[in-house]
Amino acid sequence: MAFQEALLQSLSPRPGESEIIRVFPVWPKTWDAAFRLLARGGFLVTSRIQNGNVEFVEIESRLGEVCRIHNPWPGACMIVGEETTLELTGDVLRFETHVGGKYRIIHQE
Repeated sequence: MAFQEALLQSLSPRPGESEIIRVFPVWPKTWDAAFRLLARGGFLVTSRIQNGNVEFVEIESRLGEVCRIHNPWPGACMIVGEETTLELTGDVLRFETHVGGKYRIIHQE
């Protein structure tokens, strides 16, 4: 369990608030890794880190909830879904999802 929590966490900042997904929250930056794990809220999360850089994050929504994910990069990100493309910035990225929707989050350089 501790190994998985080093790769992915989905915790509320305070009791009663919605969970925020974090990828590689305590993973050593010098270790390469990839995972596919289920997060709270019914999100299947896939991601990879290589040479200390998160390459991408993919979210599959199983319940159609609002997704909240800590931005793993500085600056803007692109969220590309089947019917949506968004550019978001900030520490927490928030976007609507639909059941079965797949969303790819990439760093906007």
